[in-house]
Amino acid sequence: MAQAIASAQLNTTMRADRNLRPLRSQDIMGVAMVGSAPVFYKIRVTKALLDHVAAGTYPPMPTIIQKLIPPVPLANRSGYRTDGMVPLDNRRVVMRCFAAFKDLIPV
Repeated sequence: MAQAIASAQLNTTMRADRNLRPLRSQDIMGVAMVGSAPVFYKIRVTKALLDHVAAGTYPPMPTIIQKLIPPVPLANRSGYRTDGMVPLDNRRVVMRCFAAFKDLIPV
């Protein structure tokens, strides 16, 4: 979450340096790897959230984080997908998730 806020703040600063209006919200995408198992995130960072973080105050509205764990079989009873992309069938599923995720990233 901290990296998403920092990324959005950097984008806002770069827009200001180019005399562009600040965005009201930005969708920041991320992938966290646990071994070879990816977890995909989409975080909407609003101007209000950035203002509250800068002021050190608690924002009144919650920040929604969307999370996708690729639908591969569970490797153990605790719910963690520890085998990641090891089985070939898992690789197909994970690579489809990466391809779909790529389409969400603005150019």
